[in-house]
Amino acid sequence: MRWHRELSPGIWAAFTSTNTGNLAFHVGDDPHAVAARRAALTSSLGLAAGTLQFMSQVHGNHVAHVGAGEYPVNGGPTADAMVSLDAPLAVMVADCVPVVLCGATAAGAPVLAVAHAGRPGVAAGVVRKTVDAMRSAGAVGIQAWLGPSVCGNCY
Repeated sequence: MRWHRELSPGIWAAFTSTNTGNLAFHVGDDPHAVAARRAALTSSLGLAAGTLQFMSQVHGNHVAHVGAGEYPVNGGPTADAMVSLDAPLAVMVADCVPVVLCGATAAGAPVLAVAHAGRPGVAAGVVRKTVDAMRSAGAVGIQAWLGPSVCGNCY
């Protein structure tokens, strides 16, 4: 882990480095190796096997609502953001910006979200749509953290 921090009681965010390896099935890597790396990441976070939810990201603005264990380790919704009331969420990036969001319902239940904020998705409003979806799920007091990404000097 490059960065691991408690955002609010019981809610943690973590950003990995390239040492974690490729976690994406869509880039032609050996699917067994990708599944093993996802399992290792899940375990290192202290989560039960198969609970960390990933998405198939497409540089759009679709926001999926997911539940704990809803998708298998090699699956996930086709979306660029996810919102959940009970599932740990993952977002993968290369040169895009990972956005981690956390809010709570009026009763204090967490509302979590992640967004894959690349240029096309940001232009299409993926972050705004993610916040709107969180509010629709009852979230108030939403906070966001931006993960590591590249800048213009990196190109």
